[in-house]
Amino acid sequence: MSAVSPLRHPAPRGARWFAVQTQASKEHRVRQLLELLIEDERLEAGEEGRDPEIFNVLVPTHQTAEIRNGKRVEVTKRLYPGYVLVQMIMREHTLHAVSAVAGVLRFVGPQPMNPKPLHEAEINRILGIRDEAEDERDRVPFWPDQSVEITEGPFKEFNGVVREVDHDKGRVRVEVSLFGRPTSVDLDYTQLKRS
Repeated sequence: MSAVSPLRHPAPRGARWFAVQTQASKEHRVRQLLELLIEDERLEAGEEGRDPEIFNVLVPTHQTAEIRNGKRVEVTKRLYPGYVLVQMIMREHTLHAVSAVAGVLRFVGPQPMNPKPLHEAEINRILGIRDEAEDERDRVPFWPDQSVEITEGPFKEFNGVVREVDHDKGRVRVEVSLFGRPTSVDLDYTQLKRS
């Protein structure tokens, strides 16, 4: 699941989201500098009697579970390392203003000086706006009859087949072959990978 800060500024219909590549591990610093740019641009636009054209900036993150020292720990990770998302109306001066921020390398797209906006479905997923048709497979990325490899625990490096998935608890029942006999093992989904 995505974890993003709430959007600070409402945006008009013409505003779109664009991906911006940043220097490695500088996403949060670039976000802070872009937020300062947004505030300056809002003040300047107000003084000039026009509407602002840069609205929000995000460093998308997601919560995930890791096993550390045998314990399950919830951690926050960047969804797209090396990138931030900027909501803006694309104009030559807004493109140059964002590009001039320290730590910004370029807009993402086949033509960085004429970048393509991100798809609305992708932005909705990042912002946590879910389509009713989506199922629960996002939470536990395994499903029955899928082949998997166990990555941790006493059955490490065993291959098996998923028999049941408990999305609420994040548990997966996997059938492995032990001494030539099928054996069911109940595991946390973080202990598995696709084989």
